[in-house]
Amino acid sequence: MQTPHQRKPTKCGDDMKHTGETGCALLVVMILLTLGMIIGAGMTDSAGSNTKTRALVKTRSEYYYQVEETLNKTAGWLQENSKYLVDAFTEANFDNNFDLGSPSLGSNEGEHFGVFSMVKMKGTDNSVMLSNNSFFGTPAFPSVEHIDTGASFDAVASFQNADLGLANARVILIWARETADNYEPIYRVDVVTGNNPDRGSRIFTLLWFQEVRRRSTVVIS
Repeated sequence: MQTPHQRKPTKCGDDMKHTGETGCALLVVMILLTLGMIIGAGMTDSAGSNTKTRALVKTRSEYYYQVEETLNKTAGWLQENSKYLVDAFTEANFDNNFDLGSPSLGSNEGEHFGVFSMVKMKGTDNSVMLSNNSFFGTPAFPSVEHIDTGASFDAVASFQNADLGLANARVILIWARETADNYEPIYRVDVVTGNNPDRGSRIFTLLWFQEVRRRSTVVIS
């Protein structure tokens, strides 16, 4: 007869069976927790990457619109002041202002975005250049006058002080096509956001000015 304080003996196999089931259950729980942590960490990393990607795309879009706006304003500035600038390219003034030669970089250009040109300032190795940021180098352009009024015009200072938007712009004279009486300048325009060439956005285009009956028009290519 079994007393209340006596316990019914169990088989050794039964104890091992229960212990094994408990161990398996704990192992399964630990595996599930680990998988959950891995999946959660992956989702967090993915969300962070998506946020960074969206921010980068937004920044790049903003940079693009900045350079596009500055490019358009630069073309507008050249067209607006064309009656001054064209004075440097008349038959009477061209040889006094410029030297023609083989394509080469100007000694006044900046470290980055160098442009080979075949026209230099008279008696120098300097490129004919306008810029609103010293990052591009030291600008140089001949003294000119309005072809109708004779009023003098400082192209370098005017370009530096012009409202061209948020990006930085540079205009370089790369060639001047000789016509029957005068020369038609071909400019390269570079626009870049910020001062770091490894970041931001950059765009460039060529502008060709054609003189027609002493009035300058611009053709953008």
